[in-house]
Amino acid sequence: MTNYAKLFDYQPEIVSALTKSFRKKRLVHAYLFEGQKGARKMDAAVYLSSLLLCQSDNPPCGVCPNCQKVNNLSHGNIYIIEPENEIIKKDQIEALLHELSSTSLFDGSRIYIIKEAHLMNTAASNALLKFLEEPHPQHYLILLSTQPHLLLDTIKSRVQTLHFNPISKKKMTKNLRDKGIAKDIAYCLAHITSSEEEADELIKSGEIIDIVALAKDIQKAKNNKQDSYLVFLKKGRFLFGEAISVMHHQMLFDVLMLLVREKIKAVHGDEDLFFVDCLKNIDKEKETPEGLIRQLEVMNKYQERIKYHVNMELLYASMFLEF
Repeated sequence: MTNYAKLFDYQPEIVSALTKSFRKKRLVHAYLFEGQKGARKMDAAVYLSSLLLCQSDNPPCGVCPNCQKVNNLSHGNIYIIEPENEIIKKDQIEALLHELSSTSLFDGSRIYIIKEAHLMNTAASNALLKFLEEPHPQHYLILLSTQPHLLLDTIKSRVQTLHFNPISKKKMTKNLRDKGIAKDIAYCLAHITSSEEEADELIKSGEIIDIVALAKDIQKAKNNKQDSYLVFLKKGRFLFGEAISVMHHQMLFDVLMLLVREKIKAVHGDEDLFFVDCLKNIDKEKETPEGLIRQLEVMNKYQERIKYHVNMELLYASMFLEF
């Protein structure tokens, strides 16, 4: 499978735009691919590189030596810059410019890809302007960014921007289900992350499975008029281990809120539910939409506080008093 195989499914408009520009010889020398994490921006950069470097008469073929090297990101005419410690520095861009001025050992186009380009500092951004102001034939720059508003206006005005739509939660849920992932886990993952690769990592680590199980136990206790805080204290100790980060606590709140939203759907008689097993004992007369919306507001309030490095044990104790 090529690195861009999923691009055709997730971003057909992007594939069409790049292919048409290539066929009509209207590619520009610099692009900005902007969109959420998981929107297949790097896949599109690989696809464009394959269009430019493929040796067949109908590129990209995906099987010629050049296509295989592009797919493995090992082709000598592809130069990739990534952030180092959450920043892209001037010397990294200067290395790109040096590469630009040197003679390539390989024929054909040369492609320069900068990941998370918005992390360039001012010196790096100004250095990049030299490339943009003095384009070279058969040299292509591709900026990838999840936060394009952080890029200098002088850079954005010199590139062609392609917007990558977010992957729909429905599509991502289906794709995860097709991999054999349980219905409720797939649903949660599609709402927690926009990246299928990140979803796969959460499954492999077992983290999402533990968090969903805990959230369901908390909700079941609440449905059965039991003390949900005691359930949390008993089954949620793993959330206070050394390897746990703010992300894990955010995930628990995300799943708890998904469960409450499912409860609202159930109260309204919606049968298309993902958490059927923990919504069986709902008292539809006492569980009003207004009360459930208040629960969401409480959880949202406490989830916001997680950002400020608060004592998590005290935060949960306070939250469950209001939950």
